[in-house]
Amino acid sequence: MGSRVEVVAQNMGSVTAKMDKWEKDEQEDVMKLFKEKYGPLIQLALIFPSWKSSSRSSTIMIFVLHSVVLLFHWMLIMISIKRSLESEWNFEMLTIWIHFAFIVFFVFIVIFCVNNQRSTYFRQYQIMSNDIGHHRGADGSIYETDGCISEAENIKREMLLYMIIPVLIFLFASTVYGLPYISKWLEGMENPYTLAMVNMNLPVPAWYPFPTHAGLGHFTAMAGQALVALSVGVVLITIILLFLTNALRIKFEFRVICYALQTLFTRSTTLFLQMQHDMKDIGNSEHSYQRVIGSCLVDIVVHHRAVSELISIFEKQVFFTCALGYMVGTIGVGLSLVNILEAMKVGNYVSVLTFSMMASMETLLMFTISQIGETITEESVKLRHQVYDIEWHKLDTQNRKILLIFQTAITEPIIVKAGGVINMCLDTFSNIMNMSYSFFNLMTNTN
Repeated sequence: MGSRVEVVAQNMGSVTAKMDKWEKDEQEDVMKLFKEKYGPLIQLALIFPSWKSSSRSSTIMIFVLHSVVLLFHWMLIMISIKRSLESEWNFEMLTIWIHFAFIVFFVFIVIFCVNNQRSTYFRQYQIMSNDIGHHRGADGSIYETDGCISEAENIKREMLLYMIIPVLIFLFASTVYGLPYISKWLEGMENPYTLAMVNMNLPVPAWYPFPTHAGLGHFTAMAGQALVALSVGVVLITIILLFLTNALRIKFEFRVICYALQTLFTRSTTLFLQMQHDMKDIGNSEHSYQRVIGSCLVDIVVHHRAVSELISIFEKQVFFTCALGYMVGTIGVGLSLVNILEAMKVGNYVSVLTFSMMASMETLLMFTISQIGETITEESVKLRHQVYDIEWHKLDTQNRKILLIFQTAITEPIIVKAGGVINMCLDTFSNIMNMSYSFFNLMTNTN
C-alpha cells in the first residue's frame, strides 16, 4: 500500500513539475496579446491555456471537463457501433457515429498539436507583436503611411468577412444537432430503443449504460451531448480564427513589401534629400543616391526574410492539423453524399437535410483550409509581379544585382503544404469536390 502511495506521489510531483515548467516558459506579453485577440476563447478551448498560479486551477478544471466529456462520449460512440454491428445494420446511424468519432478525434489532435507547439506560437507572436519591416525613407514607420494604413483596413474588412465562416458552421452544426431530434419529438416514438439498446430519440443516437428515454436520464444524455457540441465548437472556431489571423498577417506583410517596392524611388529621394540639403537635382547615376536606393532595397530583402520565417512557422502549425482536416472532411462529405442518396430513395427528407448540412459544414471547413493557403500563394505571386514591374533601368549595376538575387529567390510561388504533400489551395479543394461529385454519380448510376 505504501509503495502505491509513493508511486502516486511521484506521478503527481512529475505533473506539478511539468506545470511549473509551462508556467516558466509562458511569456506575459505574448499571452496578453492572445487574450486581446481571442478573449476567453483561447483559455476555454485549451488552445493556449495559462499555467500561471492565478489561472492554473481554472485551466485544470477546463482540461478535466473537455477530457471527461469528449472521452466519455467517444467511448459511447464506439460501444454503440460495436453493439449495432453485432445485432443489426443501420448504415445511416453508422455514418453519423463515424462522423462524430472523427470530429472528436480531430479536436483532441488539434488541442495536442497546438499545445505541443507552444514555443513555435510564442516565437511567431513575438515577431508579429511589433513592426516586422523597417524601411528607411518613410516619414516615421512605413506602417503609418497612407498606403499601409489603407491595406491594414482592407485586411480588417477581410477578417470580418471571414467571420461569416464560424457563424455558418454554427448554423450548420445546430441543424445537424437539433433537426433530427425535433423531428422525432414531433412525430413521437413508442419505443425509441433499437435491438442494440441504442436510443434513437437523442440528437446523436447512442447507447448509454442507463435509461435515457425519459426523466433525469434523458436530461443527462441531452446535457452531455450539448456539452460535447459546445466543446467541439469552441475548439474548432478558435483554431479557425487562429489560422485565419496568422494567414492574414502574412498577407498584410506581403502587401507592405509590395508598397515598399512601389515607393522605392520616392522614399530613396526623400532620404537622399534629407542627407544632402544643398542638392536640388538628383540624377540616377549619382553614386550616393544609388547607395541610398541600395539601402532601401536591403530593407525590403530583410523584411521578406522575416516574412519567410513567419511562413515557415505557419507551415509547422498547419502540417498535421490541416492534413487531418482534409482527410476527415473528404471522408465526411463522401459518406454524407451516400446517405443523401439513400434518404432520397425512401423519401426521408429530414435525413436529406441533415446530411446536406453535415456535408456543407465539412465542405466549408475544407474551403477555409484551402483559402488560408491560397491567400499566401496569391500574395507571393503579386510580389513577384511587383518586382518585375519595378523601374530597374534606374538602378546601377550593384543595385540591379541585389534586385536580381531577390527576384530569383521569389520566382516560385509559395505553396503551403498540409502534411508536407497536400497543397493548401483552391485547386486542391476543387479536386476534392470533383472527386465527391464523381463518387455521388457513380453511386447513383450503380443504384
